[in-house]
Amino acid sequence: MLIFDKVTKTFGNGTKALGDISFEIGSGELVVLSGPSGAGKTTIAKLLLKEIEPTLGIIKVDSDNLKKISPKNIALLRRKIGVVFQDFKILMDRTVAENIDLALDILGFDDKVILKRRQELLNLTGLTDRENDFPIQLSGGQLQRVVIARALATEPKLLFADEPTGNLDPETAKGVIKLLQEINKQGTTVIISTHETDLVKGMGARSIELKDGKLLKDSGSKAKK
Repeated sequence: MLIFDKVTKTFGNGTKALGDISFEIGSGELVVLSGPSGAGKTTIAKLLLKEIEPTLGIIKVDSDNLKKISPKNIALLRRKIGVVFQDFKILMDRTVAENIDLALDILGFDDKVILKRRQELLNLTGLTDRENDFPIQLSGGQLQRVVIARALATEPKLLFADEPTGNLDPETAKGVIKLLQEINKQGTTVIISTHETDLVKGMGARSIELKDGKLLKDSGSKAKK
């Protein structure tokens, strides 16, 4: 499903964000990608979306070599990958419903399809009574659920959650992790990127640990590739 093969990313200022990273994640896996700030977790998310390019190495998503994907086909790639960024990236002047609908609107989906998908996601994330609210009216945990719902709108095969519990209180954070586990049980490959390792202990997830852009540990996988 996802392959990183000897991937290195060095930025123009000489900073090496990733150094010769290799791992393979199978379809339907639940993976915790851990490490301190600066370990390379966010860089991996940006590489997946082709926001940046690797300096060396090969990245494959669903058998597609990202190096061979042309600019005009990047939108198709991003339909396969949902990303939950730690800074939310929510449109403050749009309602919850409008934020969730955004990706489908851009892709030109029929209004009936958009409404059906929105209701599915509102039910999944527990936001059915908040669809007409604006972000300023929501708690941090509710905002995170909106971001997760929006990331799932195009029914991606892979969901990458970058520090999804950052700045949330412990109980709210547990609720977000439980939601991500439920999404995984429905068949979506889920990668939870976090430095809060205590929060994800006991999940039964595969663990990949990074430090200073290098792979320290990979507990392995029994999932089918």
